[in-house]
Amino acid sequence: MKRADCAATLCKLEVTATAADAEVPVQELFHAVPRDRIGGAAVRRIGEPLGNRVVAYFVRKGHDLPVTE
Repeated sequence: MKRADCAATLCKLEVTATAADAEVPVQELFHAVPRDRIGGAAVRRIGEPLGNRVVAYFVRKGHDLPVTE
């Protein structure tokens, strides 16, 4: 499953492996996004044991990732 939500400065991409024992290839997510447009990124693996769900945030150049406290 793939899902993307994008706004003016931030995109959220969720990818879930179809098999329960599969791992989402995080490196492929980063290669799919043009490097000249990214100002920052954050990735979080969810699920045990392999992390079969990944949520990635990409921010456009010239902007910062939101900070949580």
